[in-house]
Amino acid sequence: MRGVVDAGHQRNGAVIRTVGDEHEPRRFSVWAALIIAAIRNLPGTIEDRSIKIPMRRRRADEQVASFRPDRTDKLDQLARRIARWARDNGDALAEPDPAMPATIYNRAADNWRPLLAIAELAGGDWPDRGRQAAVELSAAANDAVSSGLLLLGDIRELFYRDPPPEVLFTHEILDGLQHDENRPWPEWKNGKPITSRQLAALLKPYGIKPKTVRRGTKTDKGYRHDWFEDAFARYLAPRSVTTSQPSDSAGFEPPQSVTPAVDVTSDVTDANVENASISADCDGVTVPDPVLLDEEAVWTG
Repeated sequence: MRGVVDAGHQRNGAVIRTVGDEHEPRRFSVWAALIIAAIRNLPGTIEDRSIKIPMRRRRADEQVASFRPDRTDKLDQLARRIARWARDNGDALAEPDPAMPATIYNRAADNWRPLLAIAELAGGDWPDRGRQAAVELSAAANDAVSSGLLLLGDIRELFYRDPPPEVLFTHEILDGLQHDENRPWPEWKNGKPITSRQLAALLKPYGIKPKTVRRGTKTDKGYRHDWFEDAFARYLAPRSVTTSQPSDSAGFEPPQSVTPAVDVTSDVTDANVENASISADCDGVTVPDPVLLDEEAVWTG
């Protein structure tokens, strides 16, 4: 099913299915617009082909009209008007090429092109409203990063404590994650904190696996900093810190002109892990905290 949805994103999108008693393979076009309602996140290949519209739970004091399935005459009329408009304007939309906002490009531009073409054809203030919606919704989508990227960013901050450790044991990482109330880790699944197994599962796609590691005289399951360097470089924005504001806070990176002394023999106590700042405030950090959406509807076409 995911392959069908993914293929339907392009005009020539198609899938092969067998037909009849002889199981004859045939090619079926699957190019179509879809609306998918989901709780939390959809698979990455679908989200990347989608325009995500965040949904919020209705407040108790907000009044809305109830939907009556037995009173849909107005919707039937609207459907007929849309069908007529599509017949009258289909040729004009065959090769849409609307002007795109500067911040909308690549796959995002593919997602918005049909809608902005319809807005241009509708005229009036619809082109401006469409582009404004494209910019705002695309910015929100960029802020809502995947769980894996969120975890990588938080683990990177754990490695940038003072002094920066070369090794972190699994229980230290979990302790640091589970004490950050601004992240989903304290209630990761069914209201319970993230576990070592779940931690390993999130890191597996990046080629990072827990092993028995040594720090000083201690050995335990854990991770080395150099195992993360490639993932940090590929998937995270560089840590940009203003060096004119020196601080021994755990959320700050040592100035680039100073080579920090890494004491691989020192022990990291539980107290230090609890007090470590995973996301210490800093006006030089380039990436804001991402927004996690509990419920969202997704348009893909």
